[in-house]
Amino acid sequence: MRIVLIISLMALMQLNLTACSSSKSSKGSNLTATVGNNELQGKRWELLSLQGNPIPTTLSKAFIYFGKDGACNGNGSCNSFSGSYTVTGMKLKLGQMASTERLCHEMATEDSFYGLMPKIDSYKIKNGQLYLLQGEKIIAQFKEVATP
Repeated sequence: MRIVLIISLMALMQLNLTACSSSKSSKGSNLTATVGNNELQGKRWELLSLQGNPIPTTLSKAFIYFGKDGACNGNGSCNSFSGSYTVTGMKLKLGQMASTERLCHEMATEDSFYGLMPKIDSYKIKNGQLYLLQGEKIIAQFKEVATP
């Protein structure tokens, strides 16, 4: 069942990546992201809540890191993931993600986190907290933490 869920999630992300894929500059170089110097980048964001539900403190800390090159990576509380993202203004689109496939005791939080990733279409940052949104709805809330 978990494998079917992961395959389905990856297929949905591939469709999103294809539909919203890279743009080309006037010189023809392929850009994977409109990435500038923005507030998301170079910071580690630790997951606090999903759809308003606090993350259990008994779990390993889930996080996401947005690199300056359009690549992102993180951990869903059990498995590591990596992929791409695009930013245009306050619009955010996560691209196709790859993940390790370890089985952990508690997978509900991670499965929910991964399942919500394709729905994210924008973000806002306020008081050191990152909010990933679908329209006006907060999908996930993070706090900025020191990068190890």
